[in-house]
Amino acid sequence: RRVGLGVKQHGLTAYFNLMQYVDLDVHVGDVGLFTKDLKYSYQKEARFIVVNNKPEVLKINIGSIKDIALIMSASEIPKLRITDKTRNE
Repeated sequence: RRVGLGVKQHGLTAYFNLMQYVDLDVHVGDVGLFTKDLKYSYQKEARFIVVNNKPEVLKINIGSIKDIALIMSASEIPKLRITDKTRNE
């Protein structure tokens, strides 16, 4: 939502989607902007595409992301756990 709002401030359009992974060695048909070779499926990528016909760099202000991100040492990543606060377990 933040990126979409930032893009709208510039009067531009943005598209967001999860990548679709296909085996390009056997794929028949179009390969869109949200399609990648199956060998990259481990990346679990999502992509933003902004339609901008201007030749300059576009800077999008999305504000603070402190409510959805945190800074930590890479060594701490394996210790992360996700909990679902909506479940009563």
